[in-house]
Amino acid sequence: MKENTQKFLLWIAVVILLLLVAYLFASGTKYQCYNGEVVDSASLCSQVKSSNTDCPVCTKTIDVEKEIAFKYQCYDGSIKDSKEDCRLNEDGTSSADLWRDVTSFSGSGNKETDTFIIKGKKFRLSYTITSDSPEYARFTIYTFIPGKEAYNSHASLDKVGSDSTVVYTGEGEYYLKINTANLQTWSVRVEDYY
Repeated sequence: MKENTQKFLLWIAVVILLLLVAYLFASGTKYQCYNGEVVDSASLCSQVKSSNTDCPVCTKTIDVEKEIAFKYQCYDGSIKDSKEDCRLNEDGTSSADLWRDVTSFSGSGNKETDTFIIKGKKFRLSYTITSDSPEYARFTIYTFIPGKEAYNSHASLDKVGSDSTVVYTGEGEYYLKINTANLQTWSVRVEDYY
C-alpha cells in the first residue's frame, strides 16, 4: 500500500511539473508599454506617462524558448503591432515626421538605379559630385515611376559640391536615371518623410 501511495504522489508531482513547464514556455502576446515595461496585457501598462522621450529601454529584448508576439502601447494609449506605427510622441507631436534613410547610390558615369519604395508624401534626394574639371561638371538626376516613360521630377548640379531636392510625388515605387558629364564620382542618398 505504501508503495502505491508513493507512485501516486510521484505521478501527481510529474503532472504538476509538466503543467508548470508548459505554462512557462507557452507562446503568447506581450505588450511593451510606452515607458518600456513589458507586460502580459495592455491594461497592465502604467497610466503615468514617462518624461523620457528617447525611450532607451524600448529596445529591451527578452530571451524566451518560443516566439512571443509583441504589441506596443503608444503615447496616445492605442495598441499597435510595431513601435513605428505609433503616430504621436509623449508631447503630442507626430513621431511620423522624420526623414528616414531608404537607400543610396554612387558611381562615376550615367546610371539607371534599382527601384526603391517610398511610404510618405515626399522624399529627399541628397547628392554630392566631385570632378577633376569642375568648370565642365554636369550632373542631372531624373525620378521615374516604373512602367512610365515620362519622368516625375529632375534636379541638376553644374558645380562640384553637394545639394538636395525634395520630390513631392507621394508614396510608391521609383527609380532614378542619372546623367553625368566630366565627373570623377557622384553619390545620391534617398530619404523618405513619414
